[in-house]
Amino acid sequence: MNMEEWKKDIMGSLDGIQRAEPPADLFAKIQDSIVHSEAVKKIKWQLVAASVIIILGCNLFVAKDYLTTKNQPKQELQLPYSSNFNIY
Repeated sequence: MNMEEWKKDIMGSLDGIQRAEPPADLFAKIQDSIVHSEAVKKIKWQLVAASVIIILGCNLFVAKDYLTTKNQPKQELQLPYSSNFNIY
């Protein structure tokens, strides 16, 4: 038996096999189970809550920084008395 006959024999053994077919409503069942899953709902609420907390935290930080710099007097540029800093 040469290689070509062996290939034909092997490929011919697959002739009677039928392709597997999933049930027609399988995809709908999978989607339905995902939508009704409690874990997905919980993760969505946690994500929303975390986003709100981050946004509020950033806003509070910016507002606090703005108010503290607004109330501080402006500091004028102070020039040194001497421009020679060489210590002999």
